[in-house]
Formats: sequence, C-alpha cells, structure tokens
Amino acid sequence: MTRYVKSVRSWLSEDKENVIAVHCKGGKGRTGTMICIWLVEAGLFDSAEASLDYFGNRRTDLSVGSKFQGVETPSQSRYVGYFQQIKEKLEGEPPADVPTLKIRQIKICALAGVGKSNGSDFSCEIFLERNKVFDCNFGDCKNCQVEYQSEPDVLLVTLLNCPDLSGDVKLRFQCTTKSVPRGYENCPFYFWFHTSFIENKRLYLKRDCLDNPHKPKTWRTFREKFAVELLFSTPGEEEEIPLN
Repeated sequence: MTRYVKSVRSWLSEDKENVIAVHCKGGKGRTGTMICIWLVEAGLFDSAEASLDYFGNRRTDLSVGSKFQGVETPSQSRYVGYFQQIKEKLEGEPPADVPTLKIRQIKICALAGVGKSNGSDFSCEIFLERNKVFDCNFGDCKNCQVEYQSEPDVLLVTLLNCPDLSGDVKLRFQCTTKSVPRGYENCPFYFWFHTSFIENKRLYLKRDCLDNPHKPKTWRTFREKFAVELLFSTPGEEEEIPLN
C-alpha cells in the first residue's frame, strides 16, 4: 500500500494530464481497496470509512440494480483503515517494528443454530501471509482445548502450540455440516488482520466484520450476535487464560 501511493504520487506529479487506472477481475474488492487508499492519501477524505462509502456509491449503478457495489469484504475495508492509521500516526511509512504474537484463545459467540450448534463440527486454519502454519480441529481437540458453554452460547478454543505470528495473518474456519453456508475461500467465515494493529492483545470482530457472514443472505444461519474474538500473548508469556 505504501509503495503504491508513492508510485501514484510520483506519476501524477510528472504531468497534470497523467491519470491512473486501477483494475482487478471484478473491479470492486481489490480495485476499491487501492482506490480508497489513494483517496485517503490524497486528502480527499479524512477517514477510511468516508472513502469506502464514496467508492461504493460511485461504483453502484442504480440503473442496473440497487445492490451496493463497494469494496467486497470486511478484511479489505479493515486494511484501508490500517492505511489511515499509517498516514496519521506513522507519517505514511509502514510500522518499523512489527510485533510477534501468538493466538492463545478463540472465542466464538452465538453458535446456536450454526451446524451442530456447539462447534464440534468446526476447524480452523491459520495462515502467515499465504502460507499455512497451523490448524486445529474443535471436534477431536487437535492442537486445542475446547469448551462450549451453552447458557451464554459461547465456544472457547484454547490453542496449543500456536506458532509465532507477525505481519499479515489469516484465519479460515471450516465446517463439516453441509447446511452451513459457504462463500469466498469456500468456507463459512474467515478474516485477515495485521499484528501491528492489534490493541490490548485482543481482536473482536462482530458479524459484519467477518468475511462471508457480513452478507445478509447468510443471516438465517449467522445471527446478529455472532462474533469472533481472539486473545493474544507475546512469545514466552505465560498467563492464565480466562474461561469466560
């Protein structure tokens, strides 16, 4: 992102007639992400949210249909927000010291009605950039300890031997129950984050911030309170993990 905006600024400054063309396969997700980044960099909008709204409104052709045609996934929108922080707090340069973290616990809320309703049909993969570095199965407790609390409808998954994570990280969740809807990545839900932007060793993502459950067509399965929370630690840190 930072290399991209420097290249755009250099090109546009060479000649007032110069323009940029940004494209991908569909012209929404990756294209919109990079356009919104430039809108923030150029100062045309003060926030990532405003740039995303502007792009989506300009991209949506009401003569064709009413479906909003903005940036595709919450993770892409999240990274536009990351860029806003880089611009405002780091003078446009990427973080110099990227922290290394471990995921100690995954908390999933409002699982009732999702597959077997207790998480026993779910598993999770962790990717560092695009390389798979870890996987765990909630049903047979592979690489994890699992507790489902029925009264609050919360699944607590404590990871065992999670590797060090630094930079761009993706979590992808799979489910063996066929009735659970799947979307991008051929999975029920997934998301990306960057360790430089984790605050207080926690990341909480409500339904609208998870890739795939953000789409209204999945809301019969993923209810309004569906959410995922990650609890982190630093390498070598040993703390008691709360179970509620």
